[in-house]
Amino acid sequence: MDGMNTSQRSPRTNALIIAGVILLSGFMAYNFIGRQMTQLAGKSYRPPVITPTQIL
Repeated sequence: MDGMNTSQRSPRTNALIIAGVILLSGFMAYNFIGRQMTQLAGKSYRPPVITPTQIL
């Protein structure tokens, strides 16, 4: 890929491509962080386990 070819593209096309990449990467990062947070929350939160010895 030549440097001359990329400079021939219009600035608006470049802006659209950059905006799309930023939105896509942001969406992927949001999904990844959200998944990690829910996994951490699921590990840290444990519902109280009631055993028969505690009742008696």
